[in-house]
Amino acid sequence: QLPHELAQFLAFLKQHSGDISSYLEIGIATGGTFILIDGFLRATNESYRGSLGLELDNNVCLKLYGPYAQEYPSCKWIQIDSRFFEPQKQYDLWFIDGNHSYNFVLHDFNNALKQAKYIAIHDIALMHDVKRIWKNIKDSYTDTWEFINEDPNFGKACGIGVVKI
Repeated sequence: QLPHELAQFLAFLKQHSGDISSYLEIGIATGGTFILIDGFLRATNESYRGSLGLELDNNVCLKLYGPYAQEYPSCKWIQIDSRFFEPQKQYDLWFIDGNHSYNFVLHDFNNALKQAKYIAIHDIALMHDVKRIWKNIKDSYTDTWEFINEDPNFGKACGIGVVKI
């Protein structure tokens, strides 16, 4: 994550925190962004109920996530391929940052459509397949936001896109 993009995304979450009482992230990797966003929502919304992270590699997640989960048991993660994930409850915000190939991102987006209020997608300015999907989303939905780095000190932009469903 680039600091400028993530900061703008967090400011967006603060503005909309009343609408977001649960969070799901696909592709939590080492857990840094997952824990940051969970903690941020926990701090800015008294009615926050918790989060769920999805990741394929359980060895990557445990180092950072384990101690955090002990302190905040409503923050959970499971080892699963997102194509086989069927949510058992509603998550208001989905953050898609797993496999960046077209079919995976499209599947994750369509799965999120069933229940999310907001869907965020990472790497909308970096990965070709994600750019294509994000363009289609912007053409199909009126409430979209983009957080794309324009500061050359941080290098190439990754981008975070958000759509309100």
